[in-house]
Amino acid sequence: MPAKKNNGAKYEVDQGLSKVQRAAHFLNWSALHHPGTYVPFNELLRSIQGYERKPQLKSEEVEHLRKNGSAIKKALWENYKREVISLPGVGIRASTDDADVLTNVVPKRASRLQSAKNNFVKSVTNIDPANIPNTPALKPHKDWLQNEIKSLVKQIGSAEFERKLLPPAIETAPVPQE
Repeated sequence: MPAKKNNGAKYEVDQGLSKVQRAAHFLNWSALHHPGTYVPFNELLRSIQGYERKPQLKSEEVEHLRKNGSAIKKALWENYKREVISLPGVGIRASTDDADVLTNVVPKRASRLQSAKNNFVKSVTNIDPANIPNTPALKPHKDWLQNEIKSLVKQIGSAEFERKLLPPAIETAPVPQE
């Protein structure tokens, strides 16, 4: 999104910040002045660099900015306590409030956690402690598996744990028929 006037607000580029910090600064500004608006990376680059024209989406400079997504996410969190929300093919934006984080960030992270949990449970349940040699080098790992990990897998592998990771179903009102 280029620097546009909205209720008298116009984004001012702070050249004293690094490119990553400027991106986080702009996303924070955008969350305040254009809440919920996704910003394509070429528009983000235009805004933080103060360019007159929007760079091509496939340009090297835009790709470089996109590859700094993790650093931008970190700077946005550290400086503004906002999350990055992305919509593939559209762009990124900063979270606007706790409800925005709850509905747009937490479900995605819960899904990733669920996937990691499933892979962890699969790996651990396939280990037979009887097949692990009783050597001094492996004893701490074998004890850890039998005394800590196996009980943890029972908890996180349960249907109850799985259910708790699922976001609530969203009920939509029926569309009135004319």
